[in-house]
Amino acid sequence: MRIRNFILGAFVLTLVPVSGKAQSSSINTFSPFTFYGLGDFHVQGPSNLRAMGGATAGYRRFIEPNGVINYTNPAALSATPRKTFHFNFGMEGSNHYLRTEDGQKTSFNTFNIRDVAFQTPLYEQLAFGFSLTPLSSVGYRAQIDETDPRVLEHLYEGGAIGAKYLYNGGGDVNQTKFSLGWEPLKRLSVGVDMIYYFGRIDRTFSTDILTQTSDAGFVGSHVTQAERISRIMWNFGVQYNLINNNYRQLTFGAMYSLGGRLNPEISTTLVNSLSMVQTINNGLADNFELPAMLTAGLSYRTWRLAAGLDYNYQGWGGLNPDSQIDGAGGSVSMKFRDVNSLRGGFEYTPDRWDVRRAWRRNTYRAGVRYGDYYMTFNDKAIRDIGVSIGLGMPIRQELRSHIDLGFEWGQRGTMRAGLIRENYFKVWIGLRLFGTDGWFQKFEFR
Repeated sequence: MRIRNFILGAFVLTLVPVSGKAQSSSINTFSPFTFYGLGDFHVQGPSNLRAMGGATAGYRRFIEPNGVINYTNPAALSATPRKTFHFNFGMEGSNHYLRTEDGQKTSFNTFNIRDVAFQTPLYEQLAFGFSLTPLSSVGYRAQIDETDPRVLEHLYEGGAIGAKYLYNGGGDVNQTKFSLGWEPLKRLSVGVDMIYYFGRIDRTFSTDILTQTSDAGFVGSHVTQAERISRIMWNFGVQYNLINNNYRQLTFGAMYSLGGRLNPEISTTLVNSLSMVQTINNGLADNFELPAMLTAGLSYRTWRLAAGLDYNYQGWGGLNPDSQIDGAGGSVSMKFRDVNSLRGGFEYTPDRWDVRRAWRRNTYRAGVRYGDYYMTFNDKAIRDIGVSIGLGMPIRQELRSHIDLGFEWGQRGTMRAGLIRENYFKVWIGLRLFGTDGWFQKFEFR
């Protein structure tokens, strides 16, 4: 999944020298860490669960009237009440702030639709679910100006007086899930997802050369690589209620994704200084593979309080080839590594039945997550941490539909060893609609 190896070396070693002016775009992320691989992997789950740090493995419906949708673990579908239809819709905006050790910095803003999902029962303790969510996103932009005369004398047969390198990338890998959840035994639920991964990632590298004989015009080359992904994989889930009565619920949950080769279809377009265009259809590539993923966690719920904790493991190390890359200013060693992460959080509702004080009917949430990035640069591990808070507001007192708001602050990377530190702020809004709010009532006309 690359254009050319030397591009990454140039990109990382020059630390993305761009200005501090804020920008905005329709891309879903902006980070130099997305230069390679599949980019940033999104925290999964609907808006209310992401505000709890993304702890989703054991989360399922309790006996309280508040509706629950959890499309990350298909086993949770088995708790869907009969004669209901649950719908979820979310949007998310983010601000990314990058800074280097020598004071260079930039910022970028994004805003897009985040997820769409629904679930409905098919039979008693058997339900179907559908969701469309992003898996990962790529987004980066950088310009490098070359002024070293030792480099310029070798460009354009010695006639170059300046050069600039432009790096652009953008795109997403999305996932569509078709899910079934079933409770074959009391307290035990199982589920399966058929996941269709699809998307496109475009990466562009341009070299523009200023010569003494071109009337101060630039000549050079432009390379664009498009990676198209279309692949079906599987995910399995299980939940077991260790405690389940009218007052509290303690649930163990686990999910296992099989992973597999994405086999992207790659095409490359080259445009040189003479406006000659050449398109190369590289066909299917087998050089990138998603690892198997294991997630396990506990969820505890009462009428007022809910809390969850998840552990996640992904075996990236040794699955895809590492790279030793020579670029401008030196070399960079890029390696994939195994990922371990923890996610936890809680929510609290003071009194969902309070008819006089709306603030007591609201649900207040907080969470934290800590883990590894799935690549290292020059053997430096990249940590990714996030702290989130959220608010859930019932649309009407007697209804189970909610508006969910969430906010997350995160940090990734470091300014040490010539790397980049990235701070990001995310804000999201989600809408949960539940069919028990009168959708299935029978009306009699006389």
